[in-house]
Amino acid sequence: MATDEPPQIDQEAALAYRRQTEKVLAQGSPAERKQIVRTWVADMKLAPESLEVEVTYRIPEPVVNSVVAGAGFEPATSGL
Repeated sequence: MATDEPPQIDQEAALAYRRQTEKVLAQGSPAERKQIVRTWVADMKLAPESLEVEVTYRIPEPVVNSVVAGAGFEPATSGL
């Protein structure tokens, strides 16, 4: 039975997930960091001429920006 209402997200669960994600990005092993990035990133392209990396995320960009801003995460050098 489909409804027109958006799915309800438990705010506490979402905040806990965010805190855990921040901790893994800041303190996790390279393998743990890569696993999170693989989960979040839909596509990554390198433009060899300009050496720019274009990243397409599976989740909204504001969420990515708010989580990784202080974690020292640099997508272009993540070794994916």
